[in-house]
Amino acid sequence: MERDDMLQILLDLNVLELCLIISMKHHVEIYDNQPMNFEMVFSRYLKFVNANSNIQSVQRPVIMKAFEHIQNLEIISMISGAGSRNQKEYQFFKLLVTSKQISDALKKYVGLPTEVVQWANSSLV
Repeated sequence: MERDDMLQILLDLNVLELCLIISMKHHVEIYDNQPMNFEMVFSRYLKFVNANSNIQSVQRPVIMKAFEHIQNLEIISMISGAGSRNQKEYQFFKLLVTSKQISDALKKYVGLPTEVVQWANSSLV
């Protein structure tokens, strides 16, 4: 996919979806591009929400829907054969966008809460 197309896809995401992308970005940075599943992303997202009183938490099914939307947009792809018979929460995925693409989108995203921007730019490694 063209770089500009992916930037537009990222800009069209809602804040929850962007938070999940940021969770994935941090996972990739910390675990050296290792695959991730929904449970890993969900756990990292919850840590962020719990540490920031200004960020409103949403229910798990809503977060799962956002994760599935990210998958449908092909921002992540399921790793074939790697537990494809597992429950969907435990299927492994690979992030298909780079940290630079995510950073570029965050710089242009209008109305993103400051806490989200700071979390995205924080170095967890």
